Amino acid sequence: MAGNSVRLVTCAWGRDYLDNLLDFALPAALAPGNLPALAGVFDCTATIVTEDKLFNYAQAHPTIKKLQQVCPVALLPLDDLVSDPWQYGMTLAYALFRGFADLGPAVTDTYILFLNADFILADGCYAKLIDRIRSGERVHLAPSYCTVEEQLRPLLREAKKQNGGILAIQPRNMAELILAHSHKTVRAKTINQSVFEFEYADQFYWKVDTHTLIGHQMPIALIGIRPERQLTDMNTFWDWGIVYELCPSQQLTVIGDSDNFLMMELRHSDRSMDSILFGRSSPKQTARRMMGHITQYQLDNAQFELLLHSRALPSNLAEARRELRAYVDEVLRHVRSVPNHRRHRQWLHHLPHFCRRLERPVIRSRMTRIRAEMEQAEADFDEECALIDGYLSNDEREEALNYSEAAFADKLKGLRRALAQQEAELEMRFDSGERISRRVVGMSWAYRVSRRRLRIWLHEGANDPTFPILSVCPTYSLLLGIVEPKSGLHMHLTPESVAEGALSLLPKASPKFDRCLVELSDVEAARATELIEAIAARLKKPGTMLIHWHDQGTVPLRPIHSQIVQFAFDRGCQARAYYAGSWASVNAARAFQRARQTPAWRRRLFPLAGFAALAVLAELRERTRRNEVTTFPKYCSSAVFNVEMPSQEVVESTVSIGSRSQKAPLINTQPVIRKMQAAARKSDRVSGASAPLPEERGSGKL
Repeated sequence: MAGNSVRLVTCAWGRDYLDNLLDFALPAALAPGNLPALAGVFDCTATIVTEDKLFNYAQAHPTIKKLQQVCPVALLPLDDLVSDPWQYGMTLAYALFRGFADLGPAVTDTYILFLNADFILADGCYAKLIDRIRSGERVHLAPSYCTVEEQLRPLLREAKKQNGGILAIQPRNMAELILAHSHKTVRAKTINQSVFEFEYADQFYWKVDTHTLIGHQMPIALIGIRPERQLTDMNTFWDWGIVYELCPSQQLTVIGDSDNFLMMELRHSDRSMDSILFGRSSPKQTARRMMGHITQYQLDNAQFELLLHSRALPSNLAEARRELRAYVDEVLRHVRSVPNHRRHRQWLHHLPHFCRRLERPVIRSRMTRIRAEMEQAEADFDEECALIDGYLSNDEREEALNYSEAAFADKLKGLRRALAQQEAELEMRFDSGERISRRVVGMSWAYRVSRRRLRIWLHEGANDPTFPILSVCPTYSLLLGIVEPKSGLHMHLTPESVAEGALSLLPKASPKFDRCLVELSDVEAARATELIEAIAARLKKPGTMLIHWHDQGTVPLRPIHSQIVQFAFDRGCQARAYYAGSWASVNAARAFQRARQTPAWRRRLFPLAGFAALAVLAELRERTRRNEVTTFPKYCSSAVFNVEMPSQEVVESTVSIGSRSQKAPLINTQPVIRKMQAAARKSDRVSGASAPLPEERGSGKL
């Protein structure tokens, strides 16, 4: 028999969506035949994933107080998951995942209900799930039907008011509301009309009569699941195949008759209007437009027929079913080479942008500051011109104006250049020269062996290959390549954004990172400690910080090395180091930098020739090296450091020992310290280098 635990997971970010959840979705879930019915049989809990700043608002809401009388309620933050609006699917997937990820292995003994903020349940839906949950069915899908939000809000609010804050609508009454207030997209996706069509088909409907609508949806909404295995990370959008990741058996149960399960979906009247077209395309054209977003899981959903009716079924239903089924089969017959939901190209396109979700608010803040500086510069220039006109003679005025205009033009040019750079960063457009430079550097054997060492360390001792990772490196860093094929939960920030407090935007209760990958090649030594300290505050204990330095000709290794050593000493960390490089590789880097800095192409030829010769020598030296270099060498082109943060217990014991040691007698250590400092200075001078209705079951492929 299945377990006795049931968890409701829902999410909302932004005040409007949270209000939808609290005003309509949850009051409908609190109808007598929904959550209260489940709570009378199972151990129920509810998890709401929302913004940290909205916790107090949600906790004080009357709906939450009613919900707490039915089952315990937990709030989880999603601030660190919110990305740009066009990445809504990424945020939704990870927010829902966060709602049950804390269960760990216990997830296989828990039935998880999912409820979107704009889904309104009919009364009795969850009560009809009780026997299904007990029977051990794993996956339950049921359709939602889009309606015009503006028309239904007043009706729903009045119904809730008359029922003491609970929204209890019987299935056929809700079906009548849906059919009377269907969204424009439903009409566009209705096959037995030829005026409109929806450009990207994901649903097919057939209007049988005023009270009956049949259809096929790709996908059908996931309403509940008891996972067969624990999921450690997301590798696709929520409705693109996550069910098959949680339940590899692919056994689906669809509750397709609205008498048994019904959800109304609220949607703004003008939403998706740009995707509604005149006319009706051929099945082949419709199939061709599906190829960018369709997956096998969604096609598997298309085999199930859905039925929405507010009255008894009409006599001509069987004929309508045959015609709709024939049309859907014809469309799907033209669908070729359906991509797998795992690592879908759309997912891979969104992933790098999603990983930089905290970076963009910082960039926008910089852009706001730059624009303010530009406005201030213009105001200062106007004021200066007014003073010049008022107090200087003609000759002096002209000379002063020319000087002031030149100074203002130079400043404005610099600000515009800085603004353009930030706009490029926001759009992830990289400077071609810098990108080529990075590629040339990345070709060297010293860089490749150090990057390989980082890859080994990154996954060393990790039972979970998709653990959360924080990457702090430039946007164009080649090190991102060893992270991005793995966890989508990882986050990418530039060192500048961390220095400006980007990590402070994370909610206090958000999960910390298991690993952090840091590139310090372009970070000044004076800022390195501050950067490392800020990153360490977001690492789990124990956790691992992997630091990479490569010779870019700007920041030498010695001061960076000293900062890392100091940090490891102060924190009681275990650390390992690995170095690569030779005299040839160091001088090859210098020659390449000289070539880059030479303005004329002809003058670049000599340093480029020197670079090529030295690069060949450096390559041969590194390839023939037999022993790993684990101590500070005379010549170094690349270095990696593995700094293992101690566990919280070790930290606390260290603090405890330190507090007890304060009672020990004081010893004068100044003479010894002076001798050690003198020896260190001398050392530095020597070495300084750098189924049929009402329900259907199915599995597998169409």
